[in-house]
Amino acid sequence: MGWYCHPDTMCIADAQNAAMGVIGKDGDPDSIEYKKAYRVAYAKQNENNFQQGLGDYIGELDEGITWLEQGKSQDEFNKYKEDQYRKAFEKRLGKRK
Repeated sequence: MGWYCHPDTMCIADAQNAAMGVIGKDGDPDSIEYKKAYRVAYAKQNENNFQQGLGDYIGELDEGITWLEQGKSQDEFNKYKEDQYRKAFEKRLGKRK
């Protein structure tokens, strides 16, 4: 029996582990320091593999880090992104009619 894991799943897990190594085992995975360390580790793992969509993900990580650096909360960022996705979905849905 074989197990399959999408390569990006492995990159995410490795980047999460690397980020925890930077902030320490008792560090806060919701902290800006963790998010910056995760972003660096993830980008490094994919530096030669920037396929379509990956740049968007890195951009979204950067956007989230900037949001937190401005003193806004993760919950506010999540709500903001949810609204963006909903509006984009509704726009695409409207084009199908």
